[in-house]
Amino acid sequence: MNFFSKKHLDSQDNIFDNLPVALLIMDNRGRVVKSNIESKTLLLKICKNLGKTSILDALDQEDKSTFLNHIKKVLEGTKEYTSLILKNCEDSTYSRYDFASTLVVEENKKFVSSSISPHKEDDLKYEIFFNNSPLIYQSLDSEGKFIDINDTFVNTFGYSKNEVIGNWFGNFLSKDSLKKFIVTFPAFKKSKIIENVKFEMIKKNGDILIVSINGKVVCDESGSFKHTHCLLQDVTEQTKILEDLVISKQYYANIFESVDEGIIYANKKGYVQKVNSSFLKMTSLERDKVINRHSVSLARDHLSKIKLKNIMRIISSNLNGHNTQPFELEYLDRVFLISTKTSLTDFGVIAVFRDITEQKKKDQNSETAAEISANLAEN
Repeated sequence: MNFFSKKHLDSQDNIFDNLPVALLIMDNRGRVVKSNIESKTLLLKICKNLGKTSILDALDQEDKSTFLNHIKKVLEGTKEYTSLILKNCEDSTYSRYDFASTLVVEENKKFVSSSISPHKEDDLKYEIFFNNSPLIYQSLDSEGKFIDINDTFVNTFGYSKNEVIGNWFGNFLSKDSLKKFIVTFPAFKKSKIIENVKFEMIKKNGDILIVSINGKVVCDESGSFKHTHCLLQDVTEQTKILEDLVISKQYYANIFESVDEGIIYANKKGYVQKVNSSFLKMTSLERDKVINRHSVSLARDHLSKIKLKNIMRIISSNLNGHNTQPFELEYLDRVFLISTKTSLTDFGVIAVFRDITEQKKKDQNSETAAEISANLAEN
């Protein structure tokens, strides 16, 4: 016979009443049908009328739901443990108690037998720290269902604990992140660690938060999966900044490639790091023959000694941090106006080539026409 069955306890009142632990026998609504001496002290605190005592009377709305869920699982045959804050009806103070509950059956009726003990002060201090941590905490079971969250989770996403505990993590994810979770969670359970994996989580108001998750798997004595410990960091703004930066880089990269002027960039040691399509078209050079070449070596291969000397002087001046005036350079059958500038970010050199060949021809034609007009006027 089960020691905690109602019939057995009735026949053993003396033993039951004098047990050194607080014991309660409750129905499916949490109403006390039997209590021992240790538990009576507690019950007098939460309700003066012992004949109508229900643990629910001393709980706030959220803990009421937690307790009823606790009762439900016990009545289904599961041993359950929970921690509840009970209100003292005399002075309205609050104290936390731990409930360890199991199912008892008498005459085809189900009851809940609970031993109650004050929450350890160290545990309470931990809980205060846990719930006031700036980091979001969650714990998942082997199916990916929530078994614990902290108050920071509640405050961040707007859900109550009852709306989260017992639900699948995937229900709180965007469609893309849901697909990602289905793949990563089995891998997480296998590797027992997850680092900096991002998910898009849906707040209660419908907003999307991007979180970075770091965590570990807790195993039982046999090495089997027990549950996870995970910390979540809101990286929504950080991710947006990075995305904007990528877009900005792409925007300027498009400009870099689309302008008519040829552009070449060399780092502070003089090695070419980047050129645009216009530069390659102007010079008939190939990109892979230019990138990572030293600018002096590149000039030496394609310029006469006199031109090379001038170019080397300009390159040297720029590498030393001095900007120079624009100058003309004849290369092949073209004439380029070259402007150079020292980069303020890494002290490299940016050179811009503008093809002024046609402009030079026009200027020469204009000068020739002016000379002819002047000669005709003199004659």
